[in-house]
Amino acid sequence: MFATGAQLMLERDPPFAPPAPDGPPHRPHVLIVGLQGVGEQIVLQTARVWRSFRPRPGDELRITFSGPDAEADLARLRSRYPAIDHYCVLGARPLKIESAEFQSGAAMIGADGACDVTHAYVCVVDEGDALVAALALHARADSAGVPVTVALEEEGNGVGIVLAADEGRFAEIMPFGVLTAATSDELLLRGTNELLARAQHAQWLRNEMAKGHTAEQNRNIRPWEELEEAQREENRRFADDVHAKLMLTRCMLVPMPLRDPEVAQFQFDDADLEQLSQHEHIRWMNSKLADGWHFGEQRDDANMIHDQIKPWAELDEGNRGKDRDAVRELPDILELAGFRIQKVGAPVVEP
Repeated sequence: MFATGAQLMLERDPPFAPPAPDGPPHRPHVLIVGLQGVGEQIVLQTARVWRSFRPRPGDELRITFSGPDAEADLARLRSRYPAIDHYCVLGARPLKIESAEFQSGAAMIGADGACDVTHAYVCVVDEGDALVAALALHARADSAGVPVTVALEEEGNGVGIVLAADEGRFAEIMPFGVLTAATSDELLLRGTNELLARAQHAQWLRNEMAKGHTAEQNRNIRPWEELEEAQREENRRFADDVHAKLMLTRCMLVPMPLRDPEVAQFQFDDADLEQLSQHEHIRWMNSKLADGWHFGEQRDDANMIHDQIKPWAELDEGNRGKDRDAVRELPDILELAGFRIQKVGAPVVEP
């Protein structure tokens, strides 16, 4: 539930904006107050999202822990996930939430005396303490505009109702109901495949934005919740087929919190890539036909005519390449959702 909640929380309240392809070095700084409940999973998902952007030389992600147990939280996290230091620069600002120092906004302040945090997440089980902590993070004028997300069990009760007031001191503080989000009907019915569908869209979205493409050029360049239902369903159908693809190549899914960057990511060999690419084209084509689309020499979305609804042998290399890219990106999509691909019978590589 916490892993699911973390993925959904960071979809709604991302820890950093996508880096501009030709922009200056990207150096976000995420503050985590408390590491209770969903907190640990927020750290792991933030690290995975950061890696999915393929940071350039000079880019740097900082994650700092605050709260009374910040140093112990940091030590425990490093012990459980040794690869974490390959993803980001970790630090601790150990302060009791009720202390005068924390209440003056010190958790947001760097060595130069200025606010250096770009997004904060409060992960404290006691919701009263969570509210006090969130308000304290905006105690100074230079930190008042930093987004703060507070993890709660239920967004529509208690502290969630207070924080829902989108004005005054609450304007940049967003409640997120972890239990509510992670146990929605959609997720309970579709399970992991719903998360994979979201991860696939997130990966595609990052790739498109990295190329400089915009929503004006493609209406699907938008967050999952803003997609048309037909496009969400297409992503779900791709996710539903992941198991079939893995079975074709004698592979399976293995949970992987964080991949050690020194361990090479799984890649399909040329034969498997070609087989799965053809399989993906057939899956896509059958999906279109089932929805009422049909072949035509000129694509016409309004009349559900598509010029690529034809056998693999008749596709040009450009369109075959799209199917190959979808298969090549499957390890990235699964890694973003906390999984890796393992060949059945191959030696197990410890994460």
